[in-house]
Amino acid sequence: MKENKNPNPQFDFCPAYFRVRLPGHPKYIVQSIRGRVDYLCAKGNEAEAVKLIEDFLAKDSSMWSETLLTKLIELLHVEDDENDPKVAQYQAFLSERKQKRIPLKGLKEQLAKWCESKTLNISTGVKLVTKLVEEDATFDDVSCVKRKVFGLCGLKDAQGRPQLEAQQNAHKIFEAMGEVALTDASVSFQFASCKFNLYVLNTQTDPEFKQRKASSREPKVGTRERRDLFPLLRKAEDYVKTAIQITSKDDKHHLAMEWRLLGYIHSQRCAIQRSTEKQVTDCYDKARRYDPNIRINSLFIPAGSRPRYAANSRR
Repeated sequence: MKENKNPNPQFDFCPAYFRVRLPGHPKYIVQSIRGRVDYLCAKGNEAEAVKLIEDFLAKDSSMWSETLLTKLIELLHVEDDENDPKVAQYQAFLSERKQKRIPLKGLKEQLAKWCESKTLNISTGVKLVTKLVEEDATFDDVSCVKRKVFGLCGLKDAQGRPQLEAQQNAHKIFEAMGEVALTDASVSFQFASCKFNLYVLNTQTDPEFKQRKASSREPKVGTRERRDLFPLLRKAEDYVKTAIQITSKDDKHHLAMEWRLLGYIHSQRCAIQRSTEKQVTDCYDKARRYDPNIRINSLFIPAGSRPRYAANSRR
């Protein structure tokens, strides 16, 4: 949790038990609150949205964020009255943050030029994104790389599979984004998909795996456990779960894809006995609840469940 910059765990010990609270990452919590605020505003409950933000800000000043304060001032309809005591402290915070963000302008301009260049130097892009994140950049500051990195994720090889080198390069950019990637549902999902693809591609291209598969001793994709590759699968699960949590409940298309990807991840975990077939099918069922016509890759359907998804499967 320290490496991920989460708040410290909180322990409560009693004679009969102990309890531990693992606080969420600040940026994820802020994103979650903002999603609830947007939902309330869409329903016309602006007063309730204001109360939600104010209660959240009152609990911990270290959790103040530009996005929530800006939304609060907008909802209070007093953005033009600098003397209003209710927003004076918020305006002062935003002004201070604005001053701190001035040095980011040059880096953002360099990153924008990098995104527009035809010759893609991945190491340069990684350095720029890393510097921006170190300067406390938000997702908006690095959002210009989204189209570029998504394009890399979409590249295919001659067999129609994700291109290994492109996935590796995309992964480097995602890694440079760090915790910022957790604040955007589509980026968190794509990062999870990238990690999953790298796991599958590296498992399939492993020389020992190929030899075993050829001799029929290892007939299933991903059945050979690779301890060095498993963290990719575990992290992919974490990122897609984050994407599910911050995706709007009305966005059924993306929720279906996210649950399908989680099913794919569990199918690979199941192949190395680190998950169960029920967990795989539960994910696919949830995906079909959001989109009854979603196609599921037959390669990632456990043999015993293939008839159940035959109508919706694809190679």
